[in-house]
Amino acid sequence: MIAVVLLICATVFVEFGGFLVVAGTPRQRQKFLLHLHEQFDPLVTVICEARCWNTTNKNRCVKACLMKGVDKPGSCPGLDSTGGSRFAFACLEACNKDIHCPGLTKCCNHRCGITCQIPKNLNNVKDVPELPTNLIVREQRRKRSLMLKWEPGGSPPGIVLYLVEERHHIGKYLVENRMSHWTPCIRTPKPKIVLKKILKPGRWYQFRVTAVNKNGTKGYSEPSRFVTSSVMQFQVLGHQSRPKTSPLNF
Repeated sequence: MIAVVLLICATVFVEFGGFLVVAGTPRQRQKFLLHLHEQFDPLVTVICEARCWNTTNKNRCVKACLMKGVDKPGSCPGLDSTGGSRFAFACLEACNKDIHCPGLTKCCNHRCGITCQIPKNLNNVKDVPELPTNLIVREQRRKRSLMLKWEPGGSPPGIVLYLVEERHHIGKYLVENRMSHWTPCIRTPKPKIVLKKILKPGRWYQFRVTAVNKNGTKGYSEPSRFVTSSVMQFQVLGHQSRPKTSPLNF
């Protein structure tokens, strides 16, 4: 049998008879998993990871879960609601399953079609984790790294994963409406993480985190304060000052 060695996204894979074996560190395997399923919504991917956490072949299990689809928690608003959609008066079939809808939204019927809508009663769902609170961000002294930690909410039995997202903008001054869209940063089973070499001079950052289990999530924590590298002068639009401590330490 011939082995084929592949290098994808700095990760080594060895193919034996049609099976792709992932070599390298756990972090490299996690990066490949995110790359493999990047066409799916990140929250849905993490739900599937929670369902497959204790399986022997996690990658295969997650792929099967994504193909099958996931029912997100919460209830559809009702036939008379359009969920605030800009297509409110267009008779569209914009989705078939919850997996086709981004973020917390569900695929819901209304009187003029079927669209992705924000669910109701999400806070009352009992089989998903509570929202994380008290998100703190601190700058590490070396390697342009950040330490994030938060307080987990109550959760039912079983594995709980945390998905950290970030947004940023480039500039000398903080301008909130220039921040990028929220982007997945890392997934972790612990309420604390060090993001290595993430800080770049001349950028402002903000973070948020969500707790996810096999049944879904209730949403995101309150966003962190805006942070920037300590090598930069702390400047807010319309005001300039140098703080007594690093702007990342609060």
